[in-house]
Amino acid sequence: MPRSMVELPTMRDSNDTLDEGSRGGTELDALIDGALADKAFPCIACGLWIDGRERYLRFAGAVDPEAGGARAGGAAGADAGGAPGPSGSFGPSGSFGPSGSFGPSGSFDPATLFDAASLTKPLATAPLVLAARDAGALDLEAPIGRYLLEVNASAAVIPVGALLTHTSGLPAIPAIERAFPDSSSLDHAAAVAALLAIEPERPVGESVVYSCTGYMLLGLILERISGQSLGELYKAALAAPLGLPRARFAAGAGPDGGPAPIVGAAPTEFCAWRGRRVRGQVHDESAYCFGGQAGNAGLFVSLEDVRRTAAAYLGADTDAADAADAADAGGSGQRAGTVQSPLSRRSLRDLEEDRTPGLNEARSLGFRMNDGSTFAGPLWPASTFGHTGFTGTSLAIWPERRMIAVVLTNRVYFGREQTMQKMADFRVAFHSIAARRFG
Repeated sequence: MPRSMVELPTMRDSNDTLDEGSRGGTELDALIDGALADKAFPCIACGLWIDGRERYLRFAGAVDPEAGGARAGGAAGADAGGAPGPSGSFGPSGSFGPSGSFGPSGSFDPATLFDAASLTKPLATAPLVLAARDAGALDLEAPIGRYLLEVNASAAVIPVGALLTHTSGLPAIPAIERAFPDSSSLDHAAAVAALLAIEPERPVGESVVYSCTGYMLLGLILERISGQSLGELYKAALAAPLGLPRARFAAGAGPDGGPAPIVGAAPTEFCAWRGRRVRGQVHDESAYCFGGQAGNAGLFVSLEDVRRTAAAYLGADTDAADAADAADAGGSGQRAGTVQSPLSRRSLRDLEEDRTPGLNEARSLGFRMNDGSTFAGPLWPASTFGHTGFTGTSLAIWPERRMIAVVLTNRVYFGREQTMQKMADFRVAFHSIAARRFG
């Protein structure tokens, strides 16, 4: 459906809304059960929230089929042992159980971490760049050569902002792993040098061409201007202020230069380059060469981490003056269910509004806008902003409805090629049900 033809659903009576929600939950359950049976993914953690209120929640499947057990509770709100609990409950006082891993007997803990893959871009890299801009530490109009002195001359003139919108002209895939004979002989300095040597393939601003290369450069810029690793910066500037319970990058590199494994993460694909199934380490090969801390991929998240980040993007009060005014009026300045954002109003607008007008794709400074052909499908409006991750993750935000839809899976466990179309079809079906029954 063309963007101009997408319409918002009409308002309904509250009882009708409850009935629609019940039917929607049944339809989503059936969709998920069918996808699990079809091996579209081994397990899923997903949810829908409207104006801060949970409307659907599901943890289902087997986190690691090869390991046996490790099954999720089938009903929404199932606890770590598979017994029914309060919908959306994560344990007493918001806790996640003793270890935050897989719970008793290998069961699917709601706190299970998923490799966010390219969701790292809008959940970590883009907001960190915008926060640096807010602080006056980074100029989006400046050439990247100002911050990366060793970058090749052809790339040095690319504006920082063009990396955010995928209009830099840089190639899509950096393929840093090609700089090394195998996965056991990695070197961070050599990986950085390989990235800085990559030259653009087309003029800046000519078109939108999705580029992991550009976001890896953004991650490197953030490390240079902050003097911290990307993981340290993310923890201090985003995870801590947002109160994210589990989100993290790898703690550092191991003896072979690869990322230190993260406990409690759903495993992903059997990787021929690594000669093993990837467990607790970033799936993306280029990010792996960076020790798991890269601007394109490397973030691991729980469902609650993504929900809280998305809630902040929906615009809790961000200005101190507004918060003070609200406090004077007897309130805290925050609506129930929202999360206060560490970003300025300007940066929040940059995340949710089209910044590539007239080009082949509508992109904000971190997300793709919906045009009916994206993963959110034709029923979500053009104002929707969202993103996917290669491992089987996605986030979609419908700003007018204040709807958040999060899907986390480890679909590449069954093979990237074998599950690619299955996952694409599932995403459109999931979001279509969400719009039709809950929108």
